[in-house]
Amino acid sequence: MDDRTRKIILTTLAVVVGLFFIYILGDAFSPGSYAQAETYELDYEESEVIKAINDLKTDNPNIAGPDFLSDERIDGNLYKVYFYFKDENKIVYTWTRPSGKNSTTFAFVSLNDGLTLGNWKDINDDFGFSENRRLKGIFEERILKEVEKRLTTDN
Repeated sequence: MDDRTRKIILTTLAVVVGLFFIYILGDAFSPGSYAQAETYELDYEESEVIKAINDLKTDNPNIAGPDFLSDERIDGNLYKVYFYFKDENKIVYTWTRPSGKNSTTFAFVSLNDGLTLGNWKDINDDFGFSENRRLKGIFEERILKEVEKRLTTDN
């Protein structure tokens, strides 16, 4: 291998390794407390979204969060909401926050294995690609679509 080829290979390798470290640092210093959360924008006021969530839980008590976890406003901005996926035996942690006058961010944050707290895993971070996609699909089917359905029928 001649010097020119060796320099090209070493330069390419250095650039790839450098970009990888920039990616790792960027991920480590992601802004916000829930940087990895999967977010969905809903074109409704937050109060309407929270009402739709509460109606969904009332109509489907099997997905309501466990009694020992209450939905409530935290940090003055986020409204935390818990669901339960009985078939998977997982508690689902989500939150909402206003993102404009008539817009709300609904975030899927993490899952806890079982009803004993302390086994939380963050979506988009702690699961492999396939498992992450499968869990987001379950969330979108059981929760997000049902909330959106209630929002469109109420208006």
